[in-house]
This record gives sequence, structure tokens and C-alpha cells, in this order.
Amino acid sequence: MSDGLARAAGGGVPIEFDGVMVVLPPMTLRDLATIEQYMLSQRPNPLEVVKEHLDGMDSEAKKQLLEMAYRDLKNSTTINPEDMMVFLCRLEGIVMCYWLCLEKSYPGRWTHDRVREIFMDMTDEQLGYYMRVRDQASGMDDLGNSTGQDTDAAKPSLASLNDIAAAPASGGE
Repeated sequence: MSDGLARAAGGGVPIEFDGVMVVLPPMTLRDLATIEQYMLSQRPNPLEVVKEHLDGMDSEAKKQLLEMAYRDLKNSTTINPEDMMVFLCRLEGIVMCYWLCLEKSYPGRWTHDRVREIFMDMTDEQLGYYMRVRDQASGMDDLGNSTGQDTDAAKPSLASLNDIAAAPASGGE
């Protein structure tokens, strides 16, 4: 078997969860899209927020505030990668990831509320372990897609170039 086959084939990671041995499947683009939709649904509507503050403002201030709200509304249809990563590292994100992943292989076995209860009872060390497993299963860990043979192995490294430069010249004189 070559290094990285588990990632290429979308293999899950066997773990114990809630006293049961399970295989945690990788997160898919669909899972990330579901999480993005959830995050978007939690954002307040900028126009509704502004509406609460318009009374008593002069017309120029109202205009500026409404322009800002429309701009925010226009730009609020996606989640940037940094916000996604922050969410995935929070308890709410860990729960959402595990619930989505477990639901694929074990439909109906765990509710979202039950997954939340399980994680609420964990120590920070345990949460860290489950985050690492999730990231490993999904290829989001430090190795990411860097497993497998190094395609640059035959190329000289900076260290070897320095060694070559420092070596005495050889050859015919």
C-alpha cells in the first residue's frame, strides 16, 4: 500500500465514540456547504439591524447607514475561510461536524443534541483528540494532502547545494 491511500480513497478513522466503536468518515464538500448554510442562517439581516436605529437620525446619516447595510447584505452570502476555520474549532463546529459525519454511516443513531451532550462532558484534551481525528479523517490536518512520495526528492536541497559549493573542485588540470 502506498502512503496516503486512506486519504485518496476517502477512508474513515476508527474511533470509540459514546462507548461504541465507529468509523468516522471524512467530511465532504456537501458537509462544508451545510455548515456554511448554517453559519449564514445565524447571521442577522443587516437591514433589520439598521432599521432599529433609524429613528431620530438625520437623512444623511440614514442614507449612510442604509448604504452600509446594503453593502453588508450583498457581501453576506458567503463565509470566508478564516471564519469557517474558527467555527470548526469551536464546540458548536465540532458538534456539527461529528453529527454530519456520523449521520452518513449511522443514520438516526445520534441526534445533534446527543452529540452536543457527549462533547459538553469532555475535557479540553479529549476535545483536542476528537478534533485531530476529524481533521485526519477529512484531510484537514497538518499533513493534509502532503502524504505520499516527495516528488522533489531527486532535486538538490539548499543544504546539498551549499555542500557542493563548499567542496573543493575536482577534475583534470
